[in-house]
Amino acid sequence: MIRLKHVSILIILILPIFALVPTLVASPNETLVSQTKVDTSLPAYFVEETQRVAVYAESNLTLPAYAPGGVYTDHYQNVIDLLESAGYAVTALSTQDILDHKLMVADYDAFVLPNQLPRESIINHIKDYWLGGGGVLCF
Repeated sequence: MIRLKHVSILIILILPIFALVPTLVASPNETLVSQTKVDTSLPAYFVEETQRVAVYAESNLTLPAYAPGGVYTDHYQNVIDLLESAGYAVTALSTQDILDHKLMVADYDAFVLPNQLPRESIINHIKDYWLGGGGVLCF
């Protein structure tokens, strides 16, 4: 009787699993296709944005303590005029502006240092801007 009970449990509960599993599992040759429709009415394109550039505008031409030497100029206005004529949104930032945390990656895409080195007090601010993903151009 016990043996009959085991056989009936085997037949009723376990054997139907072997019949159902192959129908639920996809074979290697079958491809699963998504039935979700894709909206193709909107074309993909790049949004045209004006690049925001900050230019270091420092009238103090003394060399910073870390500078080995050289000649530095304050012709930043020429760079600003050139960039504005090319269609960039340009802002002049002084040392005090940078100390006031106006040089932020959220506000400017690039920071230009035209023929100048930053003062000792703002080096870490410029490095933080660069580490945050901002572009730095120095020439």
